[in-house]
Formats: sequence, C-alpha cells, structure tokens
Amino acid sequence: MRIVWASDAGYTDYDIVSHDKLKDYSYGINKESPLGFVCAVIGDQLVFNHTFTTTDNQYGGEIFVPCYVFPDEITSSNTSTDEVQVDDPDWLVVRVAAEYVRNDITRRQRYPELLTEANEIMERMKDDNEGQIDSIDKPWSPASGIGTDSAWS
Repeated sequence: MRIVWASDAGYTDYDIVSHDKLKDYSYGINKESPLGFVCAVIGDQLVFNHTFTTTDNQYGGEIFVPCYVFPDEITSSNTSTDEVQVDDPDWLVVRVAAEYVRNDITRRQRYPELLTEANEIMERMKDDNEGQIDSIDKPWSPASGIGTDSAWS
C-alpha cells in the first residue's frame, strides 16, 4: 500500500499485515522506521499502527492499494468496442502472431520461436504478480479448517 504525500514530493510504502499482527509491529517501533510502516485491512477499513499528525508527510496524502480485478466480459464481436485487459500487451501481440503463423504454411517455421517468446512474457507477468506479496500470514484457529477435530481427541 502506498501513500503519495500531499506535497507530491514523495511517497511512503506500507506493508499490509493481518489484523492480529498489527500490534506486533506497533510495539516499540518508531513510526519513522521502515519496519514501522504497516497497516491492516479490517472489514473495509485500513487501520494503521500509529496516529498521523499534521506534521507527518503522509497527512492529507492519497492512498493507493494494489488489488486484483476480474476483467470485464467481452460481449461484442466488434473488436473496436471491447478491450482485452492484459498486464503486458506485447504478450497478446506475440501470442496472436504465433497463432497466425501456425495457420500459414509459408510462415509455420516461426511458430515455435513466437510461442517461446509469448511464454517468456507470460512467465514475466506471473513473476511480477507473485512478487507483489512478500508473505501471507494466515491466522490459525481450531475452526479454520486446518487439521481435523480427530487430532484433538
């Protein structure tokens, strides 16, 4: 999560932690320390581990939270009205080109090369998406579905 300062002179990145870990970061950590910049999502609210003051750079800034969205459904056969949403448009171009040459007898030998390039771009997109999360804390409780009740009897 990022707060772009109201002065547009910089930004501060915050790690999002589970709500039960928020207190672990706020105790004994100076809020100006990089390790102290954490927040949690509780319901539909962001909860920070410190109170902002008017002298903080983040005060009055704009909050940006990364998220995954489902692309809109393509409903029209008219390609000029629907956009295909992809992380890297080059992947779509190379993938379509690979399909085109696969069906063209005079260019068929380029298919493996284009397919390999498209797969490399896809792997980079996957790596970029996986790199957004450093760690995931999953709070455990007996009702969380981890393990079985028979383990306790």
